[in-house]
Amino acid sequence: MKVGLFIGTRPEIYIHATIIENLPKKIFNILFFDVLEESGWFEKGVQYLTLNYPRPKETIKWTGLKSLEDKVIELIEKYELESIIVGGYSRTVYAVLYASREKKVPVIHIGSGVRTYVKNYDEILRQVIDRWSSIHIVNMDVNRGNLVSEGFDGKFIKVSGFTSVDAVLRNLSEAIKKSSILDELSIDENEYIAVYLNMLNPLEVISDLIKLGENFRMPIIISLPKNLKKILMEGGRYYKIMEDYDILFLEVLDYLDYLALSYYSRMIVTDSYWIIPDLSIMKKPIAYYSRYPDPYNLMKYGVTDSIEPGAEDSF
Repeated sequence: MKVGLFIGTRPEIYIHATIIENLPKKIFNILFFDVLEESGWFEKGVQYLTLNYPRPKETIKWTGLKSLEDKVIELIEKYELESIIVGGYSRTVYAVLYASREKKVPVIHIGSGVRTYVKNYDEILRQVIDRWSSIHIVNMDVNRGNLVSEGFDGKFIKVSGFTSVDAVLRNLSEAIKKSSILDELSIDENEYIAVYLNMLNPLEVISDLIKLGENFRMPIIISLPKNLKKILMEGGRYYKIMEDYDILFLEVLDYLDYLALSYYSRMIVTDSYWIIPDLSIMKKPIAYYSRYPDPYNLMKYGVTDSIEPGAEDSF
């Protein structure tokens, strides 16, 4: 069976890593397509390399939804794809699903059923993607319950756990042995706080993070994707903040360094709900730093605390 695997953003790389490894090669001929919704060596390139992805069948430039939809239709026809696998809730996933519906190709969606039920763009995108998917692989029972309550047929919903956690379990030991990130940054084990921002405007939340470092009396290591670094650079704050406070900004790390930095930290702060299950197995305090509810309801299990940016008692 010819199966198309489309990946547009970094979180999708983590979601699909173990699927690439585990699907029986004699049954499934996986054709991997890299969509440059996010691009760059540290954003995606080195992640593919570290996680042993095959060379993409084709790399597709991002020029907007409509052009990607047309390109996916072309690829379905060219390679005679019989089914498609996608994961997460990016614009790439939306465009692939739209094209698949046009060509009547079934789509397996990994990580379905994520909901906050807060009316915003992200929530609408999640609901549309789930509605257009054929088979739903969900992370937790709460995600299955969301879909069933919305009228989805339970026969097409499978609870699998987090495939991205499998990637952590497979690579954590290697990260601990091989990563030299602490030496490179001249920081000590358990003597810093790791912060991963992917969504929040750093100019709007930097005062919270400064307060966090002052309260704990330790350095704050903040990993930023290119678009958030650009906001700080354009605001003239990127280097100024590092000069004035015990804060170090990093670009996105390669996967092993990311795991090691998390593993050796005192605690972890992130605005990205999708990495919390991955990092929870390290048994570190984790703060979900967001204005929206945790869609996995992990506070219930004592996995994370929820902290709202700008709140008086935020840190």
